[in-house]
This record gives sequence, C-alpha cells and structure tokens, in this order.
Amino acid sequence: MDFYLDNPEKFEKYFVFAFVRNPYDRLVSAYNYLMQGGKGGRADMQFRDQYLTAYEDFTDFVVRGLNKPEAASQWHLMQQHYYVVNFEGEIMVDFIGHFENIEEDFSKVAQKLGVDLALPHRNKSVRDAYQGCYTEETRKIAYEYYKKDFELLGYSEAL
Repeated sequence: MDFYLDNPEKFEKYFVFAFVRNPYDRLVSAYNYLMQGGKGGRADMQFRDQYLTAYEDFTDFVVRGLNKPEAASQWHLMQQHYYVVNFEGEIMVDFIGHFENIEEDFSKVAQKLGVDLALPHRNKSVRDAYQGCYTEETRKIAYEYYKKDFELLGYSEAL
C-alpha cells in the first residue's frame, strides 16, 4: 500500500510482484536471524535484547510471545499478506512468487520483465529443517497467528 499510495499511476502501470515464504519456515528463520542479531543493526539487536531474550527458546517464544504486540510490530515477524493486499484485503500485486519455488518463479518474473537475470543466493543460513522446530502446540499457535498468510498465499496448514 505504501508504494501504491506514493504514486498510484506508476503502481498501476508497472508489473508489481512479491515473493513470500511458508509462514512456518519464515517464523523459524526470522527468530534465528533476530537471535543472531540480524544484520547487526541497532533495531534488530535492540528487539532481540529487549524482547526475544526474555524467552527460553523458539518454543517458549511462540507459546508466550508471538501473540504480543511487540512481535506484531517487528517487520521480520509481521504477517506477509500486509505487504501484498489493499485496504479491502484483496491481493493487489500482479504476481506472487514463492520462496520454495524461487528459481522457477524468479524466471517467470525475469521473462515478464524481458530481462535475462540469474538470482544469486545470499544470506543463506545453516539450520535444521523448520518442521522439526515445532510441537503440535506451537504449530497451532503459528498457524492461527499467520492464518491469513496461509489462506491468501496458498500454503498448507500442515507442516
């Protein structure tokens, strides 16, 4: 909406796309990223120090902290649909690519734009598969928190 409100004519004229990620995977990734200090910027480290360190681990954070306003205000933890919908909750981008199919979906974007680009892989983290980070309780909490993302962006409730 920020881009649209800034210049509606330009927004309507251009091919607008976004990439999204499975909310379960994104939550684990964001938690680990923030716990490691993010990019070392003040905001990420301050969020970690003032908020995340109050929780014993990922499970404790999901159970006791995910539904608190502090989490909702952290852009790494925000629900993704806010980035791609209008005020009525309708998808307003022309294409949504999925991180899980990033090569194929990026190729579609490049083809649409008429450019020949390869997508470099940067900022890769090394960690276990996200599925093993959840208990049934934390999966349900995360699903409810990101329910609109699951529904609008085409992800399954199952891990």
